[in-house]
Amino acid sequence: MTALTQPVYFSICSVNYLAYARTLHASLQESGVDALFVLFLVDEVAGRFDPDALGFPCIESRKLGIDTHFDMAARYTCMEMNTAIKPFCFAWLFDVAKADAAIYLDPDIRVFRPLTHVHDLLEHGSDLVLTPHSTEPLDQGDEPNDVRLLQTGVYNLGFVAFRRSQASQQFLSWWGEQLLTKCVVDLEHGLFVDQKFMDLAPAYVATTAILLHPGYNVAYWNLTHRQVDRPATDPGLWQARGESLHFFHFSGVVRGDRTIFSKHQNRLTVETIGPVKELLFDYLKRLDAHATLDGVRLDKIPYFYGCLSNGLRFTDDMRRVYAAQRWSGPQTYERCFGTDLDLYEMLEPSVMQDEGAPVTRLGYAIWLARADVRTAYPLATAEGRRGFAAWFVSSGSLEHTIPAPLVRAAERQMAGPGGEHVTNAAVSLKPGLGIYGYFRAETGVGNAARHGLRAATSAGIACRAYLLEAGASDNQIDAGMPLATGPSPFDCLLLHVNADETMRIDSLIDPGRLKGRYRIGYWAWELGQVPFEWEKAFDKVDEVWTPSRFSATAFAARTHKPVRVMPHPVPVLPTGHLDRTAIRRRLAIPPERFAFLTAFDFKSYMARKNPLATVRAFRDAFPERDARSPILVIKCHGGDTSRHEMGSLQAAVAGDDRIVLLDAVFSPSDIADLQEACDAFVSLHRSEGFGLWIAECMARGKAVICTNYSGNTDFTSHRTVIPIGYRMVPVRSGDYPFGAGQWWADPDHGEAVAAMRAVAADVALRRRLGDAARISIGATLSYDLIGTLMRDRLDQIRALGTSDRGLLRFADAVN
Repeated sequence: MTALTQPVYFSICSVNYLAYARTLHASLQESGVDALFVLFLVDEVAGRFDPDALGFPCIESRKLGIDTHFDMAARYTCMEMNTAIKPFCFAWLFDVAKADAAIYLDPDIRVFRPLTHVHDLLEHGSDLVLTPHSTEPLDQGDEPNDVRLLQTGVYNLGFVAFRRSQASQQFLSWWGEQLLTKCVVDLEHGLFVDQKFMDLAPAYVATTAILLHPGYNVAYWNLTHRQVDRPATDPGLWQARGESLHFFHFSGVVRGDRTIFSKHQNRLTVETIGPVKELLFDYLKRLDAHATLDGVRLDKIPYFYGCLSNGLRFTDDMRRVYAAQRWSGPQTYERCFGTDLDLYEMLEPSVMQDEGAPVTRLGYAIWLARADVRTAYPLATAEGRRGFAAWFVSSGSLEHTIPAPLVRAAERQMAGPGGEHVTNAAVSLKPGLGIYGYFRAETGVGNAARHGLRAATSAGIACRAYLLEAGASDNQIDAGMPLATGPSPFDCLLLHVNADETMRIDSLIDPGRLKGRYRIGYWAWELGQVPFEWEKAFDKVDEVWTPSRFSATAFAARTHKPVRVMPHPVPVLPTGHLDRTAIRRRLAIPPERFAFLTAFDFKSYMARKNPLATVRAFRDAFPERDARSPILVIKCHGGDTSRHEMGSLQAAVAGDDRIVLLDAVFSPSDIADLQEACDAFVSLHRSEGFGLWIAECMARGKAVICTNYSGNTDFTSHRTVIPIGYRMVPVRSGDYPFGAGQWWADPDHGEAVAAMRAVAADVALRRRLGDAARISIGATLSYDLIGTLMRDRLDQIRALGTSDRGLLRFADAVN
């Protein structure tokens, strides 16, 4: 057997993943791998970036010589297409580059040491090298488990290596033929992109080697059994299960999000992966360093094959129609990506068609893919077909981002002889926004509604405010704005009512006033998973806005409907215009003492807001109770209805006259006075959907100390606040609704103590943090900015789902 030359390494990605591929390439160089690295790009360069600046060869997938390349790019999603070309890349390296061997690595891999075991196997006669997902059972209920691995494939194809031989080339030819049309995610029919076919490889290639070394392809699917750490004798050497770590597969990592270990699983969190947390955070920094090329943000460059030739979005649903209706084979780009939409507009022949209730091929593909839609609209009945046709042009068009021309085509088919929609009663609504909310409540939900209205108005959105009656204790303040009565004249409604109350929205608002309007629920949630019990809330709205990425991730996992991050707007007001001495005198706060402030509502659950942690940190930070000691102001309300929790708080502060407890309903102006009168704000929360008090105090230029977890991390950083580290702990029984099995943060007590001491002692620190915080909030959360985001989204909604007659919720018209 002749000796092998150095294997060629390669990866595959589209432009949006170039940061990952560049990070992989850098890790190969740093680990001492002296080999050619090639990137196959499932995309087009087309002047959108300079490939020479990458530092390694970049070959567009259309140059691989695949006769059916454009057909594959049309029928497959971006992920499917990236996996479908893998055997053709190996073939190109063998046939064109004349490589003796080739090693494929997913772009989201980081290499730590040369892959010597792989080289040895290829050198000594193995034609194919694979790594299994797991070498021990994963029979617990979490994802992934053994059943999931059976569905998606025994071997993970984030890594695969071939030696050029007759056996391997025969297998690559067979594998490539399968992937021309079968590289799909279809677990119901036993297919999972390119990977599932590899289960047959050990039977088809007798010289297949299964590499079981624990340091190869370490990832979320096997980390449970492979402890990753660094030995005390050599802290520079990472190990997996006591052996050298050669590469870690960061599958499911999201660049820019330190709260996610892998979005593909629920078995492990950032706080339960041990030393891997350090690896994760370092990897995220490396991704950020490679995210731009010559000043161009790579992830902002759109996927070339994501649009038709006229720029119209080519959705995954349209691809399924294409795949079902077009024979595979050599096709031109224009044939696959042309502007003729007849293929998608045509009526589905397998469904009975009714006048005014068309079921198009595109609609049918969506219907087949959605179990909930199939249940709601059975196409075997005329009523189901009418309901589905109406859903398709209203909610469906938004949930599936159906291109506007295809929505308009369906609307034309629904029109009667006079051009009016058969299913529609005459409704005349103006573009604008009716906002329902607890405008007279001190609660965060009430405050958010007031801020949201002012932001919308600042952006020129025609809007009116409609009062929802809260409980007596939460309906006591002056809204500070006119409140309308009667039905809203506008086509869109913004419901500042959380998901649990949205389920009974028909009892809060006359259903007639909801009918025909596009309904947006403004929801927040403070835990990682949204309760299944709230799923009916999604039926009451067409779209969800939520103030943070943390909440958006939780809601998006429960619905196909649009979920948009729409932060709470926070005004930045002039400083120094209030009489702090007078305010402190009125609130019984000693005028000469440094004052920390913390705040919470008992109805928001004391265990989540965690004021007792602030009390403990304050007392440990300042054990000397003399006249020079700072004071702590605790603003709360609702203690009269939460007597047990109030008793715990009173017991915690008993005997310490430095702690001022204010249990009362404050007007917005009173809250502004209180925030201005204090010197620093502390929030040692366990989780926040947003953190409005944090943002408001930052906007006032106050030094803020807060837990570095959940919704507030969208707008807090080391530059603008003192972030407190934490460990993840289970939510205890009774601490929060639907908390069973969920986790939240336990802020580090020592860090909080040190932070409070530093803030109280260092005027320059307070000024630096306060100034940076005010600037940051003004630049990211102003009324004008958030109002513009609201206006732009409403414009998108109208563009996506309207006829010339204005926006209409057609589902209302047929129910």
